[in-house]
Amino acid sequence: MRENAPSPRLRLLFLDDDPELRRVIGRSFEAKSYEVAVAEELEEAAALLACRPFDAFCTDLSLDRLERFEVLDLIREARATHPELGIVVHTGCDRAEVHATCRAIGANAVVLKRGSLEPLHEAVGASLGARAVA
Repeated sequence: MRENAPSPRLRLLFLDDDPELRRVIGRSFEAKSYEVAVAEELEEAAALLACRPFDAFCTDLSLDRLERFEVLDLIREARATHPELGIVVHTGCDRAEVHATCRAIGANAVVLKRGSLEPLHEAVGASLGARAVA
């Protein structure tokens, strides 16, 4: 056994319908040594969650052509099938009742889409607990 073997990279799935956000946020997590997969649509994210292991899942609540409850259903399903998955909602919605609903169904955190990406990085890291990238 090698003593200095590199730690495996943490795997993040990021779901958002905004191509610029997918690019910027994907690169920002890659710079922090995450392996990042991005999805544009709910079905694509659901398929990736079903066939690949992820450590964290970050999603927007408002996707084109979808109702918010469809995204909430995916969060609920992801929590039920992957209990150790870190789940963070990244949203422009600042309504307290929406944030409370997200947490009640299994999200570890809700982060507003404003300004710096540092709150998102911190929330994803906190959702991973001891597995977080230093």
